[in-house]
Amino acid sequence: MIKNFSMITFTLLCLFYSIFSERAFEEIESNGYIIYTVKSGDTLSGIASRYGTTVQAICSLNGIKNANLIYVGQQLKIPTNDPAPSDYIWYTVQSGDTLSGIASRYGTTVQAICSLNGISNPNLIYVGQRLKIPGKNPSPPSPPSPPSPPSPGGEVATTAQMRRLGWNPSQSVMNDLNSCLRRFGITTSLRIRHFLSQCSHESACGVYTKELASGWAYEGRTDLGNTQPGDGPKYKGGGYIQLTGRANYQAFANYIGDQGVMNGVDYVAVHYPWTSAGFWWYRNGMNALCDSNPSVEAVTRRVNGGYNGLESRRMYYNRACNIW
Repeated sequence: MIKNFSMITFTLLCLFYSIFSERAFEEIESNGYIIYTVKSGDTLSGIASRYGTTVQAICSLNGIKNANLIYVGQQLKIPTNDPAPSDYIWYTVQSGDTLSGIASRYGTTVQAICSLNGISNPNLIYVGQRLKIPGKNPSPPSPPSPPSPPSPGGEVATTAQMRRLGWNPSQSVMNDLNSCLRRFGITTSLRIRHFLSQCSHESACGVYTKELASGWAYEGRTDLGNTQPGDGPKYKGGGYIQLTGRANYQAFANYIGDQGVMNGVDYVAVHYPWTSAGFWWYRNGMNALCDSNPSVEAVTRRVNGGYNGLESRRMYYNRACNIW
């Protein structure tokens, strides 16, 4: 009996000590955060998990640039009013995205996105990065509808010109190219040069009509519309500027009037390598960018999200300048 009483007493004392010692390291504030004092063994990820917030949110609130550099005794503000999931959506950064473009698309501000995601430099985002977009279930405006299909017309680009650029295209590829150029208004010298030089790099002058990776990295990516098992590899990047994800394939299928597109990447790679690229080009406002006489760097950043292969893209652009 005495032994059992002693055990119960010991357990209660341990529990009291645990609660007291934990509370000794934090002080509740009234302005949406608590002050927490770092103790031995703490990590930011552990603290964030304990308080139901994120490492990025703690870093942003405390001006921490390196999440691995915290020390015992350091006092941290821990946010307690992180927006509920209904107050934001997740967005995955795509090739060509900028924070200003994303903010404009979702009716918010660069500052709001940076604050919510702990971003200190708005110019440093990367393809595949997942961002919280603030707002009550924000939804982007619909992208502009592509123009009507072109009327039959002459060639905008000839086989001889494409060979000078470095291609060895079949007649079916040339048919798709000229249909694409007329359909999406890629008919001025600046538009043609930038479009063809970017596609030349992306596809190694038509050698690759689809993404080389398996596509499993896209599995379950609901931001791309990949909701069904196998959607990742089925709807991986297809065409000369890689169309990716079930949602984008469905939008393209609806536009082109061919539901065969939903058969997946191989269908797009064979039938619409150019038209799928033009579809992306038009929906992302690339003609307007080209009309401003941009640098190759500016166009590359919009297409690639960075400057991967910049010298190759510049080489093709310079070559295109001598053709168109």
